Amino acid sequence: MLFHSVEFFFLFSGTFIGFWLIPHHRLRMLWLLGASFGFYGSWNPWLMFVVVFSAAFDFLIAQRIEASPSPKARQRGFNVQFFRIRLPASGFQDRASARHLLLHV
Repeated sequence: MLFHSVEFFFLFSGTFIGFWLIPHHRLRMLWLLGASFGFYGSWNPWLMFVVVFSAAFDFLIAQRIEASPSPKARQRGFNVQFFRIRLPASGFQDRASARHLLLHV
């Protein structure tokens, strides 16, 4: 399914309308997770595991951040989550570059 295809238009339209028709925030998030399953699963079924792993990891990190008693621990949890997303996409080839960036944030 490509972004400029008719199938994507219908999936996106249904997801957008369904999102705003659902009154509760948690149900909206489940709706978006299901739409992600539909989108990525239509392209490659193995990508559904990536969606499940990423959503589960994000949920666990968020729970840990919320439960941490000190602001310093919350910041460390945020840094883990932030750099888990940013470092692979930014092209760091070695740990020294990543460590240098982590120390200067």
